Formats: sequence, structure tokens, C-alpha cells
Amino acid sequence: MHPELTWLLAKRNDVLLRADFRPGAQSILDRAVARGELTRLSPRTYVRTTRLTEPWVRWAAALRYAGNCAALSFVTGLQFWRLTPPGPGAVHVTIGGDRQLRGGRGLVVHRRTGFRPEPPLALRRDDLVAAVLERCAVESWPVLLATLRREPVICAIQSRRTTPARLRAEAATLPRLPGRRALLDLVGVLDVGCASELEIWGHLHVFTGPDFAHLRRQLAVHIGRRTVYLDLADEATMVAIELDGAAYHDDTLARERDRRRDALLATLGWLTLRFSSRRLRREPGAARREALQTMAVRRAQLGRGS
Repeated sequence: MHPELTWLLAKRNDVLLRADFRPGAQSILDRAVARGELTRLSPRTYVRTTRLTEPWVRWAAALRYAGNCAALSFVTGLQFWRLTPPGPGAVHVTIGGDRQLRGGRGLVVHRRTGFRPEPPLALRRDDLVAAVLERCAVESWPVLLATLRREPVICAIQSRRTTPARLRAEAATLPRLPGRRALLDLVGVLDVGCASELEIWGHLHVFTGPDFAHLRRQLAVHIGRRTVYLDLADEATMVAIELDGAAYHDDTLARERDRRRDALLATLGWLTLRFSSRRLRREPGAARREALQTMAVRRAQLGRGS
């Protein structure tokens, strides 16, 4: 590799523009492309070929090509904010409505009136600029597959990186967003305390109605220096209802972790009921009756002990 190319790659974190080369030296770039050392991504933008599959490098290349007028957005923004895993698809960036920027292979350019890649519309992290998390989650809703669009919204709220109120406010700026009603419905059930698809199912189909209206969702319980969150909790009877999804509760280690957690809660007087996803979906009536009966028995026990 040519010494000048090696120096430039180190200086620019393996992302180069044709303009980075001094006049008369751009033939170094062309020869590196011919040898496969560099790969052209966006117009006039090149990256070290061995790093072509790294999302950060592709994102940096898109932003370098755009100059200082763009931010990562849409699905790329979701990946940047770690709400979805990085993928090999095109990089999405947003620019102001008064700007001109040509897209290219692997680059999709969106224009937004009044947009500037700076707070409060965008944030810089790790030398990259992205539209704020709420905007990425809302604007990506109609472009993601129906089976994939809910998880980023749930993850954003469950991880406490945003709130239902902030997502509603962002959705209000896009009144014509396709699927907007379904997005707001999801935000609504998350706002009452649901933190997963299984909890949403339980809220809508099992633990619903006046018999369960008093339950607290995601109640924080402090055990020494540790804090645990209860999916559903009846504070009067100290009955906790946990909804165990297959992804986090089906293996041996997970079951052992759950038993240890239940034992710790028992030291404070909490009785834990656990319902698997399979049972909740196949026997919702039985799960409902069991929860009600347990709370009734505990209520009677506490009444006799008073």
C-alpha cells in the first residue's frame, strides 16, 4: 500500500474522500481501488475494503460524503441507537429541505424541512451524528416489516431511553405517518407499564377488567442493594405475577435465576406466581382464575392475622 494512502487511512479512520488527496495524487486512490485495497461506497467516498462489513465504517462514510449537513436516520438510526441489530442494508441519512445531496449505491437520502444535524433534532455520539432516538423510532415504523416494527419501540421504553410522552410528541409531528394509529396504540399499552409483547398480551387478554385494575405494573422492589421490577403486583396482598417469555425464561440457567429471585422476594413477604407464554395463550381463563384465587386466599390470610 502506498505510504501516503496508509497515512490518510490512519488519519481518517479508514474513510476517505477523493478530495482528501492532494492535487495530482488521486491516481494513488484509483490504483488502490483497482487493487481491491479500497472500495467505493458513496459518490467520491471510499473505505478500506477489509472494513467494508463494519456498520460504523459505512455510517461514517455516508456522513463524510454528506459533509456537515446530515444525520443517520430511519432504520440506520435505530441501529445506531442499538434498538435493532446492524444489518447489511442501505445507510439512511436525513438532510435539511434546503439542501441537495445525491444518493448512491447503498445510500438513501431523506429531506426534511427545517432539519439541522444538531440538538434538539440530532445528537453526536462516538464521532457520528444521528437523529434523536424518538424520531428514528417513529419514522421507521411504516418502513419496517410488521413483524419487526414493534420491538424497537418496546425496547426504547423498556430500557428507559425514552418515554411514551416523548414518542407521542414525535408522532404528533407526523400526522400522515402510515400506521400511526397502531403505533399510538402500542405506546398506550406501554404507558400503563407493559414492558414486553407477552405483558401486552396479558394486559389485553388475561389480566384485564375491574378485577385487575388495582395491580401495579413494573413495580420496583428494593432488596438490599438490588432492585427488581415486578411485571404485575398486588401490593395489598403482596402477590407478584410474573409473565415468563420463552426468550428469557426457558433454559436451565434462567429458571435457576428466577427461583433465586422469587426466594429473595419471599424474604420480604412476596408470593410469586409465574405464567409461561404457552399457558397464557392457551389457557387465559385458567390463568386469570388462578391469580384471582391466590389473591383472595392471601387477602383472607392477612385478614385473619390482623
